[in-house]
Amino acid sequence: MVWFGQLISLTGSEMSAFALALWAWSLTGQATALALVALFSGLPRILLSPVLAGAAMAASSISVLLNALRLLRWKSP
Repeated sequence: MVWFGQLISLTGSEMSAFALALWAWSLTGQATALALVALFSGLPRILLSPVLAGAAMAASSISVLLNALRLLRWKSP
């Protein structure tokens, strides 16, 4: 039931983003406006995707490990 609600919500969001892009194109008559609206409506989905979050977590883990190794080799003056 939750999946179906999410599907309906996502469908509505995609339709409104598409309509907004077409509206911007009809107002200006330029494909640049359409492309910019499409870019800025899709950019948050790309930046907040699980793949990017996984890459950020991996980079964080590597950073923690490297700092721990650096502390192990550190000698107090």
